[in-house]
Amino acid sequence: KMKSVCVFCGSRDGVKPIYKQKAIELGAVLAKQNIAVVYGGGSIGIMGGVAHSAHDNGGKVTGIIPSFMIEEASHKLDDLIVVTTMHERKAKMENMSEGFIALPGLI
Repeated sequence: KMKSVCVFCGSRDGVKPIYKQKAIELGAVLAKQNIAVVYGGGSIGIMGGVAHSAHDNGGKVTGIIPSFMIEEASHKLDDLIVVTTMHERKAKMENMSEGFIALPGLI
């Protein structure tokens, strides 16, 4: 069984309200399946929706954020990993995850 998944998504709500709604539902499902969420560490938009929902439903959530974005980090995390660059962020997300889910936002 998969133990962790990286959810790649935006820090905006998306152009359609259903995008954030489905992100929130995804967070809850992952938590209930005991699949840890690894994501970009932000507190707003689709990104925050997934993470906060997973956390609020008892799931483990790890945020990975570059130091220059630290003020945007969520406080509803089990772990927050601060990296230097966006490249390092993506590499860390890959290393900590068994799979990826990419969510829409701009189309």
